[in-house]
Amino acid sequence: MPRSRLPKVDSVVDTVLRLSALQDHRAIAIMAAAFLEYTLGLALSARLREMDPSEQSSVFDNQGHGALATFSQKIWMGFALGLYLTETRSDLNRIKDVRNRFAHTPEHVDFSDPEIAG
Repeated sequence: MPRSRLPKVDSVVDTVLRLSALQDHRAIAIMAAAFLEYTLGLALSARLREMDPSEQSSVFDNQGHGALATFSQKIWMGFALGLYLTETRSDLNRIKDVRNRFAHTPEHVDFSDPEIAG
């Protein structure tokens, strides 16, 4: 994620407004978490050394085997680099877990589901 691709504040606000207009809880949860994971990746990328696109892809993707390929890995690395404190790390992990519940549960779930609402 090249540093020149950092999102502008107006694009972040626009994304949040588009998500809030959705009616499907599954889509909201998955898309919001994906956007958060993407922006966390950008924040991490800004703290790392300059790398060419191939090197960056090896760190952030590498066919799912990169050091920062998963949301969980990005969450822990952001914490380790001091981007946020324990409470934020816990919140990010909760968001990841909610995303996983929506993404991997075939039956209908929404934000009132006891596991999600908790």
